[in-house]
Amino acid sequence: MLTTAVLLHDHLARVRAADVVLVHSAAGAIGRAFADVVRATSGARLIGVVGAPSRIEAAHRAGYPDVLVRGDTFAAQVHAELSDRGVDVVLDPQGTAFLDQDLELLAPSGRIILFGNASGAQLGALPATASLYARNASIGGFSLAALSARAPHMVTSALRVALDLLTAGQASTEVTVLHGLEAAANAQQALAEGTGTGKYIVGLLELQR
Repeated sequence: MLTTAVLLHDHLARVRAADVVLVHSAAGAIGRAFADVVRATSGARLIGVVGAPSRIEAAHRAGYPDVLVRGDTFAAQVHAELSDRGVDVVLDPQGTAFLDQDLELLAPSGRIILFGNASGAQLGALPATASLYARNASIGGFSLAALSARAPHMVTSALRVALDLLTAGQASTEVTVLHGLEAAANAQQALAEGTGTGKYIVGLLELQR
């Protein structure tokens, strides 16, 4: 998760100090790791979006001063908070479910990075090219597995940065161990609903021979 956060920050979104970055699922594992990376490197302004009011406090603890609950009005809330400035970067692991709102939020030359489909909904079509021209906007995608296959040197470099951050105490990990496949299904549902937190590892008992 920390390696993914480094890649999103440095290579995909190319975050700069003056940027405003909106992160969906801010209380989740990658959202928390991304806040650590920002705090240790660019110092960009962060706005977190969570799936339920119960996740607001976790996002604040992760390093998001401003936290909103995902819904029909969060785009309007962001515009009000920023006096219609718009955001420079949106990181969205929810597939295309909130892509229209993401586009509404962008400042000129803003960029959206889609890097998952936690909602589980069918992925929709991307906006027409002409609408991206009109908004001076860009949409990119990220897959750690695909990047590992095609450009492993980039992943290796990001892993070194992540390890350096951990060694320096500038990043932390929160791991919850789950026991059994049923627990894994429940955790996946929590992530889809935006109520999960941190990183989950599924432990399976070794079968008796």
